[in-house]
Amino acid sequence: HPDKTGRDDDDYVFLAVKAAYDTLFDPAKRQAYDSTTMPFDESIPPLRSALVQDPMLLYKDEDFYETFGPVFKRNLRFDARLRPELSKKNHSKRKMPKHQAPPLLGDADTALHDVHKFYEYWIHFESWRDFSSVAAEELQVQVDDVESRFEKRYLQKEIDKRAKQLKKQEMGRIQTLVERAMDADPRLRKERQKLVEEKERSAREREE
Repeated sequence: HPDKTGRDDDDYVFLAVKAAYDTLFDPAKRQAYDSTTMPFDESIPPLRSALVQDPMLLYKDEDFYETFGPVFKRNLRFDARLRPELSKKNHSKRKMPKHQAPPLLGDADTALHDVHKFYEYWIHFESWRDFSSVAAEELQVQVDDVESRFEKRYLQKEIDKRAKQLKKQEMGRIQTLVERAMDADPRLRKERQKLVEEKERSAREREE
């Protein structure tokens, strides 16, 4: 603190500590910080067709679980249903009991019922990520530094608009992950193939 160090209020150490304090003790700023400032790998696996065709990967069906499993696991970091304190803010209608954990991707021996349960969970995934800080950085504005309340209101509206667009992109990323996983999942592919064969057999029987 300047009173203790003898340096003025512009001391970069004091300003850094103050910024950290303001971020940690403001729930909205803390959520925005945890959402985008903290390092996070947003990458998702490519389509199965691309995985199979890549000669360097030598991808096979049994590789599905170690390819997609860790990706789903790390994205649980932003699962709103695992943070009850944010459920009201995110208007969550699918609150999970505290004792219930998210379903796992499983393995080749997982029952189809549980496989469908897993994908149903992710189809309705709710993210608590807040992109307001990224939006403000893109627009190069600091609402707290604006004195006019009318200008502040306008800037905040623009930030919220951009943050909403970024959140939509985030949910699109999750949707793409789910679609690619369902397309590559050997259990679902086997189920789809079985349905096709049963349909063809029924058609032959009707024809006979």
